[in-house]
Amino acid sequence: MHGITECKVCAASLKTPLAIEQAILAGAENVTVDLPMLEALITHPMTPETLDTFKSDWEGLFGKGMRVANMEK
Repeated sequence: MHGITECKVCAASLKTPLAIEQAILAGAENVTVDLPMLEALITHPMTPETLDTFKSDWEGLFGKGMRVANMEK
């Protein structure tokens, strides 16, 4: 195909997580997204609730404000 022997596919200006997924499934080796999209991708919708549950469980076991660094060996 026009003498091109090697190339990489980069999908650009993707606006939704679905578009990113489709581009990767279609063979894109790289994607470009803006900062708000990147921030949206790094947190699962259940992350805040899971962190709240973990914190509550931790405080129930070790007390409010206790950190691993403050525990004795």
